[in-house]
Amino acid sequence: MTDDPDGANGLADGQASQPPVETELRKKELIERVIDRSGVAQGEVRQVVEAVLEVLGETVHAEREMNLEPFGRLRINRTMEKPTGRVTVCRVRQRARPTAEPTDPLAEPAD
Repeated sequence: MTDDPDGANGLADGQASQPPVETELRKKELIERVIDRSGVAQGEVRQVVEAVLEVLGETVHAEREMNLEPFGRLRINRTMEKPTGRVTVCRVRQRARPTAEPTDPLAEPAD
C-alpha cells in the first residue's frame, strides 16, 4: 500500500484509480437497455416500462410475493410506516445461472 495517512484511496502501489461504478439502475438506463435488447421504439418501450414499474410498485405495496423468472422470486419480509413513506424489506431469490456450456450427459456409443 502507498503511504496514505487517511487511508482514503486504499490502492496498492502502481494501481491506477478507477472511476466509481454506478451501482444503481435508474429508469433511463433500464429503458435504454430494453431498447437495445428488444429493438422496439423508444416511445413504446417507455410506456411499457412505466406500466411494468407501476404494477410492480402496486404489488409490493400490497405486500404480495412475486415469482417473475428470470428476475427471481421476491418475498416481502416486513414493512414499516415512516414519516417519509413506507419502508419495505424484501428478499429476492434468483436461480443460479450456468457458468459454462452444459455438457452432454450421454456417452458416445463405443465402436
